Amino acid sequence: MRSIEKLRPVRYDDLTGFKFGDYHSSQFGLIRVSNGSRYNEYLLPTLKNTTTDVPGMEGTLYFGTQKTTRSFQVDMAFDSLTEEDIRDIREWLTGAHSLIFDERPYIQYMCILNSAPQLKYLTFEENGERIYKGELSVSFVSYLPYGYSIDKKKFIDDFLDENFEEWSNASHLAYKNFYEGETLHTYDKFEGNNVYVYNGGDIEADYVLTCYFTEGVTAKVSMNDVSYEFSLRAKSANSTHLELSVNSKLQYARCRDVSIANGVITGISDYEIVLPSTEMFKIPVGQSFITCTNIDTSAPNVIDYKYRFL
Repeated sequence: MRSIEKLRPVRYDDLTGFKFGDYHSSQFGLIRVSNGSRYNEYLLPTLKNTTTDVPGMEGTLYFGTQKTTRSFQVDMAFDSLTEEDIRDIREWLTGAHSLIFDERPYIQYMCILNSAPQLKYLTFEENGERIYKGELSVSFVSYLPYGYSIDKKKFIDDFLDENFEEWSNASHLAYKNFYEGETLHTYDKFEGNNVYVYNGGDIEADYVLTCYFTEGVTAKVSMNDVSYEFSLRAKSANSTHLELSVNSKLQYARCRDVSIANGVITGISDYEIVLPSTEMFKIPVGQSFITCTNIDTSAPNVIDYKYRFL
C-alpha cells in the first residue's frame, strides 16, 4: 500500500463514500453510487427463526428468533484508476476491519468481504499510462448482528464531519457535558460515588465498570431501581487497593490486589472471579445514573461501554 500522502484527499459526503479500516473509499478515486437509480439497505440483521414440527400436531412450534449476520452491498464508480490504485484497493479490502458509512459516521460494523469484489471497466490511455473507467461491486458481511459506536467517539461533540448537519439530529447522540438544573455534569466521569452514563444506541448496552476499594467491603452497584452486590475479601498487606472489574456481558467480576501511586496502577496479585448477588443490569437507551458504594472516590474509577445499533 502506498503512503497516505500519495493517495487522494479524503472527501466525506452522504451516500458517496465509506471508510474500511484506516482508509476512505475517496482516497482511491472511488465514488459510491446507486444501482438502478436506487440504493439498497437491509433495515435489520439477518433473522433466523427456531422452529420444530411435531408429528400429529398441526402447525409449527416457534422457539424464538436470533439475529445472525449483517450484509452490505456497495456499488462504486471510478473514472481514473491506475494500476497502482488497483493494487492498493486489493490490499485495502483484505482482512477484517471496521466499516463506517459517511451518512452514519457514528456507527461501525466489523466486516470482512463476503465474496470476491468484481471490476467492470474500459481502459484508456492518458499520458502514456493505462487508465481504468468503470464500476466496482463489493459485498461485506459482519458476523456481529449489531453496529457499535466508534472508539472514543460516543458523543456529538466528538464529530467534526463535513456533513455533520445532515445526520446529527437523527443520530440521537448527546453532548458530553450537560446541565441538570444549574449543575454541570459530564457523562462517564465519576462524581464521588456516582456517574451519569448515556446510551445513544438502539438497544441496551453492556459495560465494564472498574472501581477501587481500600478494604474488604460489600460493593453495591445501583442504577435507577435495580442493583447487585459483591462481597469483597480483605486486601493484602502489601497493596493499597482492591480492584473490582465488573463485566455485565459475562455476568461476573474480576478482583485483584493493586497498588496505586501517583496515578500508576500496579497489579500485586492474579485476578479472582467474583460472582454477583443477582443478575447484573445493562445500560438502557438514554440517560442513566449509576451509584457505586464504598469505593475510593480519589481512585481512577471508570466505566467503559459501547452503543449497539440495529
